Amino acid sequence: MSRVKSNRFPKTMIRFEGKVSPAGSWSESSKGCLDRMEKKESDKSSIVLAAEPRLIDANGAALLCGVSVRFWHQLDSAGRVPKPMRLGRRCLWSLEEIDSWVRAGCPTRERWVQQKKS
Repeated sequence: MSRVKSNRFPKTMIRFEGKVSPAGSWSESSKGCLDRMEKKESDKSSIVLAAEPRLIDANGAALLCGVSVRFWHQLDSAGRVPKPMRLGRRCLWSLEEIDSWVRAGCPTRERWVQQKKS
C-alpha cells in the first residue's frame, strides 16, 4: 500500500496492487466486489475508481491557478476570472474553461466573453 498525491487535486489516493481508491473508502465488502469485477474484466491490468471532476469550486480553481482562495474570490469580484455557474447555492467553474482561460493569458471576464464569441 502506498500513498499517491494527485497532480491536479489535493485528494489523497491509496493504491492497492494497481487499484486506486479515495483514502479510507475500502472495506472488506468493496474489496470482494472489486475482485469479482477484475475476474469479469481480466484483460485490464487495473480498475480505476477515481474520476476527475468537470466542475470545480473556488478552492479547486485557486489551486489550479496557484493563488489563495481569498485572492481567487477577489479576482472573481473584480471580474478578472471567468464567470462561474450556479448549481444550487454553489458557484462552480468548468475545468475546461479555466484551462482555456489560462492558455489565453488570463484575460478579464469581459475580454474572455468576447474571445469566446469570436
